[in-house]
Amino acid sequence: MPMIVTHTTETITPEKKEALTRALGEAITLLPGKTDAYLMLEFAGECDMAFHGDTKLALAFVEVKILGRSTPAAYNDLTARICDIMKETLGVPTDGTYVKYEEVEHWGFDRHNF
Repeated sequence: MPMIVTHTTETITPEKKEALTRALGEAITLLPGKTDAYLMLEFAGECDMAFHGDTKLALAFVEVKILGRSTPAAYNDLTARICDIMKETLGVPTDGTYVKYEEVEHWGFDRHNF
């Protein structure tokens, strides 16, 4: 039951959205037991963001929410891959991407909870 939310200063065209969908769907498998079968994605482009007081930088803030827990090594691998995806797809430098993880104990879907 993963959810990945991407906020970026960059424009997300339909082609970039498709590329992000594919790439993030593959990347989520870096977390043991997670697949893109139930992966939900949210994209917000052209967000007003600043880093180091600079409002003209290409930036991304990516939130990864999962049911249960994973390992620090798996999170490290996924962070590296997400940073690469933001660079390859949106042109955001790897040092302009923050990744936040949230481990959720209760998750509802299709009228019931896991």
